Amino acid sequence: MNALHDFLLWTHDHIKGDEKGEAQIFLDRFFRAAYGMKAKDDVLEFLLTLNKDCAAQEARGEQITPPGLPSAFASGKAAKEFVSEDCVRMWF
Repeated sequence: MNALHDFLLWTHDHIKGDEKGEAQIFLDRFFRAAYGMKAKDDVLEFLLTLNKDCAAQEARGEQITPPGLPSAFASGKAAKEFVSEDCVRMWF
């Protein structure tokens, strides 16, 4: 399995009730803000449109921003400012 799948299983087993609802609200708002989604936007429709738009740009030979740090920050001294070892790790 991958780390995301393991994380989802762990949260399903360990986060209950109000905590789960609050965490879901936080994640929904966080990702909507990150992607520039409006509250009324349908998530699946928005992401499918975004994916189609990126695929079309890439097919035309245009540069798209891949996952991760932008290329200007992905290596060298700049990357050290944004990359660290303190992160969430699975402990089981």
